Amino acid sequence: MYYHGGANAVSSGSFGLERGANLAREANMIVIRPNHRMGALGLVHFGLIGDDLPEAVNLGRQDQIAALKCADRRNKGSQYLA
Repeated sequence: MYYHGGANAVSSGSFGLERGANLAREANMIVIRPNHRMGALGLVHFGLIGDDLPEAVNLGRQDQIAALKCADRRNKGSQYLA
């Protein structure tokens, strides 16, 4: 799984300069490039604002974890996995 970056400030999974086609071709692998929240909104702890948001912390990292879990669920039993 490839997470785009840019000092955790800017970019997206579809950013043209970071295409996964070359990596997939050269390394003979599947490349997954999920989007995730970045910058202040990806790292802020909303739980400090109010008691109704205790789990709203590091949402960008939670996005990355969710992408890993999704890829794992979708690829269980795939004929392409070794």
